[in-house]
Parts: sequence; C-alpha cells; structure tokens
Amino acid sequence: MEPVKSEPLAEAAAQVPRVDAVLEVHERSGALRERVRLDADRLRIGRALDNDLVLEDPYVCAHHAELHWGDEGWTLVDLNSVNGLRLADSHQRLDKIALAGPMDLRIGHTALRFRSCDEQIAAARKDPTGGRWSTLLARVPVALGAVVLAGLLIAFQQHLNQVQHREWLPAVAGSVGSVSTLVIWALAWALVNRVFAHRLNYPSHLSIGALSMIGALVASTLIEYVLFAFSGDGLEKVLGLLSLFGFLAVALWGHLRVISPTSRSRQALVAVSVSLLLYLVTYLPDQVGDDYSNDPQFSAILKPPAFQLTDGLSADHFYTRAAQLAAEVDVEAAEE
Repeated sequence: MEPVKSEPLAEAAAQVPRVDAVLEVHERSGALRERVRLDADRLRIGRALDNDLVLEDPYVCAHHAELHWGDEGWTLVDLNSVNGLRLADSHQRLDKIALAGPMDLRIGHTALRFRSCDEQIAAARKDPTGGRWSTLLARVPVALGAVVLAGLLIAFQQHLNQVQHREWLPAVAGSVGSVSTLVIWALAWALVNRVFAHRLNYPSHLSIGALSMIGALVASTLIEYVLFAFSGDGLEKVLGLLSLFGFLAVALWGHLRVISPTSRSRQALVAVSVSLLLYLVTYLPDQVGDDYSNDPQFSAILKPPAFQLTDGLSADHFYTRAAQLAAEVDVEAAEE
C-alpha cells in the first residue's frame, strides 16, 4: 500500500525560506526616519491609515505598493498608483522591482531602503571621548585649573611686556579679557557639539582651549629665548606666527575630536586647512602691503645677557660701523 502524500506538506516543503529583511524610510537629508522589520510575507504601503506602512507624502496614493515574499524573493509591486515605483538613482517608472541586498527606492517623494538582516554592517566606532585623556579633559577641576593657569600666564607676560611703569592692574585687565574670549570660544564649540553630538561637553572644550593657549604662550617664550641665545632676531616673527597658528590647528583638531567620529587624519587636515586659511586672511595682506610708515619698528629680543650663547658685536665694532654709516650718509647728502 502506497503512502498517502499530504499536498499542504509538500507545498510547504517546496516553499523557499523567507529571508528576514527591513524596510527603512529616510528623510531627504538622508537621516533615518523609520525602520520596519518584515515579519510577515506581505507589507502594504500607502497614505491610507489601514496600510502596514503609512507614508505622509502627497505624491503617494492611498494604497500605493505592496511588498511581498515569493519564489523570486522579496518583490515590490505597484498597485496602479499615480506615480509608480522608481529606483533612487533613476527616473524610469517601474511596475515591479525585485529586491536583493541593500537597495534604495523612491515612492512619490519618499526615499526607502531595503536591507537584508544578514547584511554586514560596519564595525562600531571607538568613542573619542572615552579615552583616558578625554576623560581627564572632561573633568571640571581640570578645566578650571587650565583656565586659571592660562589667565596667570597672560597677566605675567603682559606685565613683563610693559615698557613704562609696570603696573599689575592693566595686565590683569588684559588677562580677564583673554580669559573671557576663551570662555566664549569654548561655549561656541559646546553649542556645535550639542547640535551634532546631542551633548555639550563644555568642560572638554574649555580644557582644550585653555591648554592650547598655555601651549602657545610657553612656545612663544621658548622661541624668544632660543632666538636670543643664537642671535636669530630676524626669525622671531616667522616662528612666532608658525607657533601661534600651529597651536590654533591643535585646538581645532581637539575640538573636532570631541565632536566628530571621523578619522583623525581627516580631522587634522581640516584643522590645518582652517588654520592656514585664517593665516592667509589675517596676516598675509600685511606682509604684501606697500604702505609706508615713518614709525620706527624694532624686532630685537631683549633678554638677560646670561642666556646668550653666541658672541655679539663689541662696542668698538659698533661705534666704528656707526661712524662709517654716518660718513656714507654725509657723502650721499653732499652729492644731492
């Protein structure tokens, strides 16, 4: 006696196992608005409220399309809609689209993306604010300490740079102004951080700004002493600007590290490019300008003689050379 075959069981065995997938709805900006997991064999899409996926789009019909699973896999079928179906990069209207792997679609003015659940996704990015140094910079005492130290260094430097009566009040006032600018600078970066990363991270930005300012001040002082030691007064302006905009690039890179998850090399490129652009806009016009000024300008660096490592000109050589220059000037004046 032959065994009786069950047709429903045979049909079930012949069916292809359904591939788990999701359908994503994206904004025009590319941001994800909604993600729907395809748990059933059919999903109806449209503007009517009885659809499985309701789209608020005036260019989508009440019952626009249906996504269903069959022998050919997942297929998106048009339900005699006004605007039909289209691939994201094409203007050709389609009545049916076979879906496989990640695929971008368009229904009306709504962007859809079909994705298989077994799709390989990118590895998780390392949180730039989760490292040891990032955690340290995010501490409020560290930020406040860096700001206080920067303020003291600025006041001390301005006090030493006074050429007349040395008073602490003007130096402190200048320091307060610089610290206020630093606080506003960090607040601006914190607001940008809030927009793109949904948190302020104000202590981190304040620490980065203050430490960059301290680095620029210390580097400027070291450059002055090194140039004085080796009689390199002519390089003071060049190296000073290089130091200033170098630490500006470091500060920009630090702020971007807190905000953006992009690669370090790309962030460094952006920071250096912005710093170079600011240099060109701020200082280059002064370098190429031909405006005449009768105000004497001196670039000599004055430091204690004990720090000078090279031998300078003797007094006799100086006075001899001055007499020669005076004689040359008299000759040219007599010729005129």
